Amino acid sequence: MKKIFKITTVSALVMLSANVMADATGNFKWVGSITSTNITDGTIKITNTGDTVHTSGTIILDEEGENTGKYIIDTSSEMSFDVVGADESDTEKFETHVDYYYTLTNLTYQVGGGLMSEDTSEIFYISDEDIAIDKNVKTSSPSTESTLLKLNTNTAFEASSGDAVVVQATLLVSTEVI
Repeated sequence: MKKIFKITTVSALVMLSANVMADATGNFKWVGSITSTNITDGTIKITNTGDTVHTSGTIILDEEGENTGKYIIDTSSEMSFDVVGADESDTEKFETHVDYYYTLTNLTYQVGGGLMSEDTSEIFYISDEDIAIDKNVKTSSPSTESTLLKLNTNTAFEASSGDAVVVQATLLVSTEVI
């Protein structure tokens, strides 16, 4: 009888200690990107002329109203670029500014994960010196200096606390009228 009691007591202690243990889940996230190289076609190269790496811009969001779940961009990193041409004597050397034209060819976004989506509702827009750049509209005069880009919102978008917001713009740049 003593042996049965001892086994029962040990089993009860094991079960009690199991009830005291609790589970918790922690979320850990690492984000990284491969630094982009300056794009070149052999005769021209797009260079970064600002402090923000072209793949590492940031945005600060403000909720429109209180507890609405609708957000707008309060501010975003400014990104600037210039186009330089290859030196005639050394085609590996790119230093001299060349006048260029550009067109916004693609604007995609993602809110809260998932795949990037085309911004067909025109929630976001890119501006150059506070002038909106329309998608697929060519610049009519050449840029003679660095272009300064900024991300803005036309309208509020839905998001939840903790959602990541990613916006990506693609520009076609050419020394010829596009």
